[in-house]
Amino acid sequence: MWSNRAARTRSFSVTPEGRDTQVAWIGTEPEPPYQRDDFLTMLYSGWLAGRATLLGLLDAREARLRAQTRQVRGDMARLMAQHPAEIKDPADWRFCRYVLQTRRMMLAQTELLWCQSMIERLKDSDDG
Repeated sequence: MWSNRAARTRSFSVTPEGRDTQVAWIGTEPEPPYQRDDFLTMLYSGWLAGRATLLGLLDAREARLRAQTRQVRGDMARLMAQHPAEIKDPADWRFCRYVLQTRRMMLAQTELLWCQSMIERLKDSDDG
């Protein structure tokens, strides 16, 4: 069962037939990951716009990543406080949620470090 935090919370559950289908699917070869990120496309084309535009893009991305890490950190803290045993049990869905949140946090932190290094690189570079 899963719920989102939107004003209109929706709950989902899996039917027995759906569970069987999902369990069979879990063991198959996943599709290669696909990532489309307009930010990266804009950054790649940034040489056309100049350093100030690139810094603006990176500053905005950094702010979004900071907000994301705050949210994920809060989600993980709630899981740890409310379900300390369940997040250690691979047979419980909260374990899976917790490890995916851990991955999400690590990816966001890595990208945040990358943005900070790019900002420093741009600040230290010449315009010309």
